[in-house]
Amino acid sequence: MCKNVPKCAQCDGDHHSLDSQCQVLKEYKDQLKEDVEDAIQKGLLQRFSPPEKAPTFERREQDFPPLAASDNHSNKKWNTALPRTTAESNDLRASYTDKTIESINDNLTKLIDSNKRLENKVDLVSSSIKTVTLDIQLHQAVLADTINIMKDFMQYVIPASLTASKVERSSLVQVTSEYYKRLHVASSRLINGFQLNQQVELFVHNTNIDQHSASVHKSSQNDK
Repeated sequence: MCKNVPKCAQCDGDHHSLDSQCQVLKEYKDQLKEDVEDAIQKGLLQRFSPPEKAPTFERREQDFPPLAASDNHSNKKWNTALPRTTAESNDLRASYTDKTIESINDNLTKLIDSNKRLENKVDLVSSSIKTVTLDIQLHQAVLADTINIMKDFMQYVIPASLTASKVERSSLVQVTSEYYKRLHVASSRLINGFQLNQQVELFVHNTNIDQHSASVHKSSQNDK
């Protein structure tokens, strides 16, 4: 008859495969939780948005003032004051240089923000892959446990039910009930584990939305 002693498919311990005391499963969940918290603290879980388009060129009349009409017939005299002094020309050059540098800095800032969003998108995909990996391992553990239960049932209960007398078969009812409980526990662990992974993924998704909104707000403030 079956001894009804569970055996973990992960570490061969005397417990069910998804039991909380399984060290292999505990280490994996702790590592996943640590990775998620680390990514949140670093601000890496943020949605990627396409880079903003460069501002289109807009021609304004004040940027291209009309040139003063020249009088070719006027008499030129030495030491005549020029319409624009050297100091004014230097001021114009300095102003143009400042605007050019400011424009370059703005473009660099947008490029850095775009690269940062791309890196955050990659980190988010990596976190999603880890969640999927945990789901797969969870399903594999439950499947292995279920197979062991069915194997023991077919090895001990079915042959006994076919060869035992009527009185002996009545004692198999309790054994069959124990196998049912084991299958029910495996099913519950699968459902609970899947829901836990979904909650972690939803938490990461909501955090990413909040950080993305904060980033957009900060960018709009900088543009002003």
